[in-house]
Amino acid sequence: MEDLEMHEHQMENTMKEWGARLDGLKARADKASADVRVELHKQAGELMKLQASAQKHLEEVKASSKDTWKDVRKDVEERWAAISASFESLWAKVKS
Repeated sequence: MEDLEMHEHQMENTMKEWGARLDGLKARADKASADVRVELHKQAGELMKLQASAQKHLEEVKASSKDTWKDVRKDVEERWAAISASFESLWAKVKS
């Protein structure tokens, strides 16, 4: 598997994992008390914004050609790392 395809595959897998986490968070929120429910839905909204940003980023990666991948790889990986770090940081707060 080429580098670009491998990167796309990893991003898609991460997006699926995040989707599953969000589904679990929403289910937990629906069963929580009213005040906790509001906070969990707020946090889910923030996570969904990050997920949407990551999805947009993934689409940009898919649109790049193998020829341009070499030129944009570093920027793409740095942006993805920043989105992932933000998601994981917020997720850690939600879990606690």
